[in-house]
Amino acid sequence: MRLLESLKKADFFSSAPPRLIIELPHNIDEPSRRYLEHFKWPPNVVDNSGSLLTLHHRIPQHGLTSEENSIRFLESFWPADPFTSHVLVLSPQVELSPLFFHYLKYTMLEYKYSGGKSDVRQNVLGISLDLPSTYLNDSATFTPPLWNVTLDENDMASGVTPFLWQAPNSNAALYFGEKWVELHDFVAQSLLSQHVLPIPTT
Repeated sequence: MRLLESLKKADFFSSAPPRLIIELPHNIDEPSRRYLEHFKWPPNVVDNSGSLLTLHHRIPQHGLTSEENSIRFLESFWPADPFTSHVLVLSPQVELSPLFFHYLKYTMLEYKYSGGKSDVRQNVLGISLDLPSTYLNDSATFTPPLWNVTLDENDMASGVTPFLWQAPNSNAALYFGEKWVELHDFVAQSLLSQHVLPIPTT
């Protein structure tokens, strides 16, 4: 509910609000069920403009493997136009800043659509809205790289600078449409090779 409330407070400025798909567990607690009965998306929708909200209520399937769960997750979104349709994946525990859309839009303009970033554009899967808690090998608490700017002799501003990370984020991240298609194809080919092709000799 905190996540959905934070989405309602988001500033999408001149952009149309995105379509919202909520994946629900089989057993929904009563407060969440009552909240969703009255939840409207977009929040300022007029009577005849239509809803952009979709609810998925899964039938429980006991004994699903991690492979089957991955397939269900990847099948939940397919970009109509891979170069302009992207997916923002949010964990239920996330709470967003009202300016998160500004950050995503300007970061995409800088690193995906600008002419001088072709090397980054080819290799980046998406944009994370969350900092990792530990390094990839889980050896220590992660310390993000910082930038420092001297404003005058007495003042200095600093903050986290954008950096590349070699693992996807499961809490809050925007995945580019063409990279989602690439990931979809990679998983399909990997599963095909595991289940159909003979085991390669070493």
